[in-house]
Amino acid sequence: ARPEHLNQCPDESVVTGAALYGISPTKERLLIDVLSQDLGILAADGTPVTLLEKGLHLPVRAERHFYSVGNGPFTMSVFQGEGSSRRIIASVQAPEARKDEEITLSFSVDSDGLLRIDIIRSDGRISSIAPLELGEGVPPSPTETTEEAKGLERRFARLSVSLSPAQQARGAALLRTMKTLGDGDYSSEAFDSLERMISEMERVVR
Repeated sequence: ARPEHLNQCPDESVVTGAALYGISPTKERLLIDVLSQDLGILAADGTPVTLLEKGLHLPVRAERHFYSVGNGPFTMSVFQGEGSSRRIIASVQAPEARKDEEITLSFSVDSDGLLRIDIIRSDGRISSIAPLELGEGVPPSPTETTEEAKGLERRFARLSVSLSPAQQARGAALLRTMKTLGDGDYSSEAFDSLERMISEMERVVR
């Protein structure tokens, strides 16, 4: 799996957690706070890469190592949940990276439900993202989603003249996948994949 501009090192992950319970003077056990949903990032092809799994005791922290697959700054889509309930809770702008550079992502959630993300470069430099509050959020309305999809279609049409036949075919296939059941609903994962692909193509052809 390759998060946005990143390629995963499969067996290099460390997850640490601490149970928030203890024994009171009356020997009663206190409540344990746990993570209610999976947290992770989407790969460049739309594949979800989970860093923190549902049910872990809070506070909790995870580190995972990746390789950059491109040069320049990149955007990571942070998701919460799994399966059909998975949703994007933030798009994080990451600093410029070199191709094949090893980058470590650190996810940590405290007992108040705040997610902190650190991006650690190979030279030790750390970029910290503003804390994200985990919550249910409100999904975009069908009208908003349809307008965003039409915007992607227009962007792809403008790019088509500069693309190879294979690239045109891939983009057209993603556009078809994005529309489901023919009733105006859109696949969020296909939408995210297409948006990333178009953004990368726009960057290259400038």
